[in-house]
Amino acid sequence: MLTPTEVKARIPRTWPLFFARHGRFTPIQQQAISPILDGRDTLVIAATASGKTEAVIAPLLERNWSNLQSFGSAQDKSPISNITLLYICPTRALVRDLYERLWPILDDTGITIGMKTGDVSLARQMPAVLLTTPESTDSLLTRTPKTFIGLQAIVLDEIPLFDNTPRGDHLRCLLPRIERIRQYANPDVESAQRVALSATVPDPAGVAARYLLDGLVVQ
Repeated sequence: MLTPTEVKARIPRTWPLFFARHGRFTPIQQQAISPILDGRDTLVIAATASGKTEAVIAPLLERNWSNLQSFGSAQDKSPISNITLLYICPTRALVRDLYERLWPILDDTGITIGMKTGDVSLARQMPAVLLTTPESTDSLLTRTPKTFIGLQAIVLDEIPLFDNTPRGDHLRCLLPRIERIRQYANPDVESAQRVALSATVPDPAGVAARYLLDGLVVQ
């Protein structure tokens, strides 16, 4: 495992946004940031208020920074753009809470963030980072599948609330649908990175096998 100084050196753009005010990493952040930054599918398990969200979102933003920033450039005036980072939550309330936490942090970065749920519609331009639910993801896949062509990473939050339920089955159907769209546009594209997280996961190995590709468990 890398030292805190080594981890900090790997995230020069997102350290000031997420960690500088604390001056340090929590244990789960120190463990999870590097494998996610390396592109590994990862299941992150840690207690509530331990900094899991930052441990996941910071390395994903860092890894895809140039794609995220060019997304909203002046040259891109199309009404439908590609999502770069898809963050799927089990509830509308969690989508809104996460949006209210993240948009002030990203407001001056040039990275656009938005949310879509059954009661919140997107603006005309798709954001680079989309916070949503499985049902709204399904709607987008049906109506505007091209928005997923440039997708680089998928986050599955509070994964035990999905697993072993019909919504979990639905989610596991959505993931290969997304890959088929990406591969249709670019047959040589690698699978989008997948990261799941929760405070507790009763069956970490099983969850990693069901939702990730060669997933690493960090807890």
